[in-house]
Amino acid sequence: WNSCICEFHLVSAEYFYALRQEDFAAEEIEQLKSSEGLFSADSVQLAKYYLMRSVNDLLKTNEGGDDLRFKSIVQAYMTAKSKGLVYLQAKAMQLLSYELVKSDSIKSFRIDNIKRMMNVGGVDNDVLPLFLAQETQRIAREYGSLYLESLSYLTISDYYFYKEENDSAIAYVENALGCINEHHSMVCNSGDVLLPYSDVKDSISTEMLWIRNPEIIVIPEWMAMVRERFSMCYSAAGRKMESDYNRNVYLDILNETRQDMKMQQRLDALAKEESELDVLLVILLICGTVLSVVAVYSWRKQQRMAKLRSNRFSVALSICKKLTSGL
Repeated sequence: WNSCICEFHLVSAEYFYALRQEDFAAEEIEQLKSSEGLFSADSVQLAKYYLMRSVNDLLKTNEGGDDLRFKSIVQAYMTAKSKGLVYLQAKAMQLLSYELVKSDSIKSFRIDNIKRMMNVGGVDNDVLPLFLAQETQRIAREYGSLYLESLSYLTISDYYFYKEENDSAIAYVENALGCINEHHSMVCNSGDVLLPYSDVKDSISTEMLWIRNPEIIVIPEWMAMVRERFSMCYSAAGRKMESDYNRNVYLDILNETRQDMKMQQRLDALAKEESELDVLLVILLICGTVLSVVAVYSWRKQQRMAKLRSNRFSVALSICKKLTSGL
């Protein structure tokens, strides 16, 4: 049961992060942090926990957040490596390559630690993130994980993007889009595919047609992530039309998924409100019952006291009549 609860929070955190709902992702991770001992003996869940704790960037706002985030990724890698969990090792490698590409605060001693940990001492520091991303892509292809493979392509794209090699950056985002199309062909028989850019003035994008079709299995967050990168790379290359196209598709997907989430949150809020009203009604019934009992008890007590006073008054009156008649 504990394993099921932990898995629920891990999946929820990953989903919220994909929707850019960092606050909700943080809440899920906090739930796990408070009960870390429940799954510390499960290497798979422990490695996933370390990965999600770093992915959601929950430690950024704390003092020393970069060090703690880096430590979480390393812990995930070492935990996976010690148990031979190659796929989770690859996910940790992808995060490390992403951090090396994105962060300006990765110090040389950290890079040296990474190289020792992964036995890649002969790789130059400058190409280390590229090497790790390429290795992740190889493992992802071997394990048949199109999603992880696309993440590795996006990291390679980022590597070239920050080196201002825009054509190479765009080419690797196209590879990531190819992973989505490959996934679509596996789960759906339709012949339509996603293109990096379309000059056809459709009122609705192919992505939105897929999302709104209940017979098509899609991952909106995956498509949104790729469209966001396309927009960035095309913008850097000065290709405004392509950038605007991808940005608009990205915003449409994000808006659609967040609307679904808001509806679910509203339903959850209504259910919670209904539950609170039920509790309030029970409390009112209990209070009403208690007040009724107290009222009946008080009324009967007043009756007894009134009868006792009446009897005492009758006795006193009788005594007075006897005294009067004696005079």
